[in-house]
Amino acid sequence: MNAEIFLEQFDQLITKIYRFQDSHESMVNIKAKIYEFLDENYDIYLRSSLEERKEIRDLVKKHHTSTESPNMLVLFLIGYVQMAAKNIKLSDDRAWLLRGLVISSIENCLLDQRDNTFSLSYLYVMAEEKDLNPRHDFQAVAEISSDETCSGGNISMKELIKNIPNIARKTYDDWKEFN
Repeated sequence: MNAEIFLEQFDQLITKIYRFQDSHESMVNIKAKIYEFLDENYDIYLRSSLEERKEIRDLVKKHHTSTESPNMLVLFLIGYVQMAAKNIKLSDDRAWLLRGLVISSIENCLLDQRDNTFSLSYLYVMAEEKDLNPRHDFQAVAEISSDETCSGGNISMKELIKNIPNIARKTYDDWKEFN
């Protein structure tokens, strides 16, 4: 698969979110299909060109700004990052670290930077606790992420991901204390 096919298939899956009532397919099944697609194809984003990665992020942004259930996709993507962190905790599998980072980069802080900060911190801490030494992976994905200021925040996704290793433990511990 290449970026062009990824975009086409991802767009078809995303569109199901907004057409689920017509298709009689449950939102749970649609979310599962999107997650399965991302599980199997996250590496396309890593291998894509700068322009192709921007097209992927723009596709998500286009659907996010749609008037039809605009936040469902973003909520699914943020949930995916948190699921990746849980899977790291269960499996020690570095692929979940990369999946979570890639999906965060694709989501690109569309809703609220604080959600991304927590999700990425959670991902980082789980990877660190499993001795996956996530700093390098965070820096690598930061380098291929958008350097434009996020619509849901005040810094770029590149800067946010790059800064997470410095704030992850405190962010995660503050959250645990609050909950």
